[in-house]
Amino acid sequence: MTSTTEGHPGDLLRTLAGLVALVGVLVVFVIEPFHGPVLLSLAGSHGLDLGDVVAVPLALAAFFLLRGSRCHRWTIRTQNAVKQTGWDPMAIGLLAGGSGMVLVQVFRELDLSGTVPHIGVVPAALTAAGLTVVALALLEPGSADETFGVPLAVVLGVLGIGLLIDATDGPAGSVVGPTLLAALLTITLGRRRLAALWSLGLLTVLFFLVDLSALVDLRFLEADRELDGGGLMRTGALGLVLLVVGVLRLSQRATTSSNTHARTTIVTGPTNATDPNL
Repeated sequence: MTSTTEGHPGDLLRTLAGLVALVGVLVVFVIEPFHGPVLLSLAGSHGLDLGDVVAVPLALAAFFLLRGSRCHRWTIRTQNAVKQTGWDPMAIGLLAGGSGMVLVQVFRELDLSGTVPHIGVVPAALTAAGLTVVALALLEPGSADETFGVPLAVVLGVLGIGLLIDATDGPAGSVVGPTLLAALLTITLGRRRLAALWSLGLLTVLFFLVDLSALVDLRFLEADRELDGGGLMRTGALGLVLLVVGVLRLSQRATTSSNTHARTTIVTGPTNATDPNL
């Protein structure tokens, strides 16, 4: 049955307005009209700094305009089709985005760009692709609660508050944003699975120690902490959080699929159980 809003001029205008708002977000990131302390570093001079927060209102406008639009409905239909094939877009996006962010830090710290020109584009592209898939997957109602255990607004709020704290002492390499996010997920996902409690809990402790070291003048860590204004430390730490959540989600789906298959086998019995000659 076709939706009553399908093809309606108002729906088309809303979709176009949302897309224009998204373009505005990209323009702000590319032009960078304002600058500030580096929050996250992606490749070379590219990343997220405090001046980019001017794009937040545009991003929120795009989200609300596109929600329920043609693009939204098409995205959900596409995701459902992908899930029918056995793939989980959210898990794929988390694994790709998290791996890309970790590799951004590894490539920069090893200075691989000096050996292979423009090699830093590879993890940056992987990060962008993965986070795009995650953003699209989050358009599905209830996906944030299923993945993080809390609404998306809470996740972004906690991460945002932490990054604002990092902005006050960013060059020291603090990772307060990823620390608070890992602590939040330790509680929300740890209630569901013991593996999440241990893995995310260990990350929280590790990041907390990094934050403590940022308050102390540890000379042997200074060079690593201050790469790209401390943004690399936060990029790698956030990537680890996303990577762990992606692995947990993937393993959960595998366990659920295995249990479903086992229950089906118990109900229907083995294929040859109905053979009267047995």
